[in-house]
Amino acid sequence: MTNRIIRLILTACLLTALCLTGLAEPRYPASSGETTDAAGVLSHTMLEDLRTLDRRMDKEDTLRLKIATVDFLDASDVHSYAETLFDRWDLDKNDILLLMAVGEDLYAVEAGKDADKLVPPAMMSKLLAAHFEQPFLQQEYDAAIAAFVPALVTEINKADRVSVNTDGLFGRSGANMFADWAVKLQEGAQTLETAAESIFTREDRSTGFSFIKVILTVILLMVIFGSGRKKRSLFLRILSGITLYKIWKRR
Repeated sequence: MTNRIIRLILTACLLTALCLTGLAEPRYPASSGETTDAAGVLSHTMLEDLRTLDRRMDKEDTLRLKIATVDFLDASDVHSYAETLFDRWDLDKNDILLLMAVGEDLYAVEAGKDADKLVPPAMMSKLLAAHFEQPFLQQEYDAAIAAFVPALVTEINKADRVSVNTDGLFGRSGANMFADWAVKLQEGAQTLETAAESIFTREDRSTGFSFIKVILTVILLMVIFGSGRKKRSLFLRILSGITLYKIWKRR
């Protein structure tokens, strides 16, 4: 009899605990500005980049991005949690909130009315699937944001006709700038070579010697080694050097 009473008491306590857990309100972090890293998973560099981006978006008077990380949702649905957090932080029609529940591998986006018009839910889902989801699920949170945010900014620029840039942010400066510069250099050299090719060929066939090639060589050498009052750019000097090499390489 005593054991039965004890079991009944334990069962009642368990049911009470479960009811209280179900009725308890989820915990919501207080806003810390453009980024609220309550889970502590973002690097200092990422936080600084997001702060810089927020200033650039504010200057263009366009949509604003807010990011929140939490450990758990406290038994709440991720979309309901994001919606409630959006309201609690008093975000407005131009705000986009990206919520990351890192302990549960869940994320959601809640957007204001105007933000939804410029970046519709279907487009937002496409951007998240293409750029954010894989690194997020691999727990590479900096990488997930670094891939997603520039893509989102590009979409905002097109939709709102603004020019927010991500230069120097999210690891997008050095390598890309060098690649673009190298491509332009190669295209410039190819253009000069193509333009002169027919002239050089015609001159060589008729006389056996190309005066134009000599003249152009002198001009290119002056560009490369000249020391006039107008300082020539490094790009122009290198371009001239490549063109000179290609001219005399042809036999």
